[in-house]
Amino acid sequence: PPPPPPRQYRAPEPPRPPPGAYAAPRYPPMTPDQIRQRVGGGRILAINPAENGLRVRVLKDGEVRSVEVPGAAYAPGPGYPPPPPPGYAYPPGYPPGR
Repeated sequence: PPPPPPRQYRAPEPPRPPPGAYAAPRYPPMTPDQIRQRVGGGRILAINPAENGLRVRVLKDGEVRSVEVPGAAYAPGPGYPPPPPPGYAYPPGYPPGR
């Protein structure tokens, strides 16, 4: 039988980054002041990523409320900490009142 044809060399593909690693945020980033304006005022206690935007805990009129802000991403302003990564589990009892 005739010898098989020579195989062409194919360089291995470089590893691909995980989906969304370098993607721009789906929504325009908002500062805490812009978020406060969107939820109607009050003191912002927590900002967490949600599936379709942000979940914000607000203290307003002596009552803590959890508000969804659709179509928003978080951009920490000066003096504000960054939010926890998606899927982060707080230790039991932290933050207080949770």
